[in-house]
Amino acid sequence: MNMQNKLNLNQLLFNYHKNTVLIPTFVVAVILFSAYFFVNTYVYTLIKNSSMKEAKTHGQEILLAESKYIGNVLGEVSRLSNILQKEHEYFFSNPNLIYFPNAKPQFEVAPNGVYYKTTKNGSSLYYSSDTKITHKEMQKALRSEVMDVSFKSIVDSNKNIVAAYFNSWDNMNRLYPYIDEVYNQYGSTLKMSDYNFYYLADEKHDTKREPVWTDAYLDPAGNGWMISCVVPIYNKDFLEGVTGIDIPLKSLISNLLERKLPWSSSLFMLDKEGAILAMPQKIEKILNMSELTTHTYIQNIKTTIKKPLEYNLIKNENSPFGNKFVEHYKNKTDFFELSINSQEYILMQTIIEETGWRLMLMIEKNNIFYSIYKLKSYGNLVGYSAIVFAIVFYLGFVLYTLKRSRLFALEITNPIEELSKQTTFVGSDKINLPLKESNIEEIDQLNFNFSQMVAELKLGKINLIQTERIKKEYKQKANEYHEKSLIDPLSGLYNRLKCEEVINKEIEAALLYEKPLSLIMLDIDNFKNINDTLGHLVGDEVIKEFSKIIKNNSRKSDVVIRNGGDEFVIICTNTELKSAKIFAQNLKELIQKGDYPQDYKVTSSIGVTSYKDGDKEEDIIDRVDRALYIAKEKGRNRVESL
Repeated sequence: MNMQNKLNLNQLLFNYHKNTVLIPTFVVAVILFSAYFFVNTYVYTLIKNSSMKEAKTHGQEILLAESKYIGNVLGEVSRLSNILQKEHEYFFSNPNLIYFPNAKPQFEVAPNGVYYKTTKNGSSLYYSSDTKITHKEMQKALRSEVMDVSFKSIVDSNKNIVAAYFNSWDNMNRLYPYIDEVYNQYGSTLKMSDYNFYYLADEKHDTKREPVWTDAYLDPAGNGWMISCVVPIYNKDFLEGVTGIDIPLKSLISNLLERKLPWSSSLFMLDKEGAILAMPQKIEKILNMSELTTHTYIQNIKTTIKKPLEYNLIKNENSPFGNKFVEHYKNKTDFFELSINSQEYILMQTIIEETGWRLMLMIEKNNIFYSIYKLKSYGNLVGYSAIVFAIVFYLGFVLYTLKRSRLFALEITNPIEELSKQTTFVGSDKINLPLKESNIEEIDQLNFNFSQMVAELKLGKINLIQTERIKKEYKQKANEYHEKSLIDPLSGLYNRLKCEEVINKEIEAALLYEKPLSLIMLDIDNFKNINDTLGHLVGDEVIKEFSKIIKNNSRKSDVVIRNGGDEFVIICTNTELKSAKIFAQNLKELIQKGDYPQDYKVTSSIGVTSYKDGDKEEDIIDRVDRALYIAKEKGRNRVESL
């Protein structure tokens, strides 16, 4: 490179424009826009937190108000049931009472042997064909016509109620409104005690003789899925039957749950077992399942049919709500958050005092923050528009400044612009090398040095990436091999290697921190007989079930290990010998109750010991092994300690 006769005036001009115009203007712009977006984000965060607090407070108020409203509606039904209870008990205590609100009805025996009411007004009446119809039964069917007065008044005046009925101990059913061809709807026989709307009010289930609410069931009378409020009817201490009021799930949803609430939130109800009692369409879409309201009756309903297992959010392991919902449900958490199908929701729950059912309020987070998101979007739009304007203005200003510079120093600014342009591409493939030579010695030297630096950076980057990749692969493989070496593939528990590692570590901790340490060693009694008589596959299943029982019933801090064959070890940190013995005794009983293949009865002999001063690993292992041996010698299926 020829360095003679080259100019060096460039630096003075470039530094002058950079320090006095370009950098100050850029710094001021960055500070102003940073401050704008910081304030915008800060205000957005404050409003968002405030909205969340408001949603929690107002949501609880809404939930309690809706719970009270639903409780009042259901409470009114319970009070109507009490009225019917008093009327019907009075009816049975006065055998001479007779009244026909719709003239004297007529009865016949259907081809299938059912004794039924043919007069098509008021209530329908059905007497199962396996009940012998004597004068006494005929009189009961006739006299019970008086029940139609209250039945009609209750059903016709309450939009939630679809039917009212009385079911007797001898399988008579009187139901308003009238069912045409009732003998075909129920079939030839009907055993009331097989249905929840009867047995939940019997002496065994309803000792207080008060109104009882059923869970959702399929109505044998043809009205689809529903719930009922039932009360026992006693004549002195004899249960004459059960009176009930039916509310279909369709009415429960449309009249009580599909109400317009803030944030487009939704209500749904769970029964005492965690099964969905009723849910609106919004919840159906989230759960990807349809609510059961109507039913196509192909055959008679001969027993209580409840909703399938997938409708139970607690027992259904595949529920979109997941285990977190189950935990909050059991803990009766007032307010919690869930992520379902990548969507964030807020849930609140309360108990409806009238029935003990759980009322849930579900709010999609995006609905709470919709107006905030919109406000932030507007703010960002203003900020980005200002940035674009500032960039355009800044570029125009730079171009104007450069144009003025070119009027008297074009040869100086052109090489600087080219070099500046190339520096923005350092680290990418867009850089254009080698740079063109200029008439300025310092610029050409700078270009040469820049080209050398870029080449070295590229080479260094390639070597660094390759080294890091190899290092990462080795580390990942080492971790995988180590983890696999510590896990027993059959039981999923740690193996003997983990036992040695943990015991040594816990002995050091016990010595250092003076904390108790206990060991439990378990052995499956007569496990060889299982393999010999039932086969190794059954033996493997026994090992899996045995492992699951001791793992699920151990604390998180305990380390459960399959020590080999049918021998297991539990390392109980921070546990005295007395507590370890109690825990071992409980495990022994749980093991006996396990769900083993072919109903095989499995027992376990258990040895227990604890850390003593001066113990080494082999000392405590030997002592717990001797305790296990003593348990076996004394007859197995017992716990011994040393």
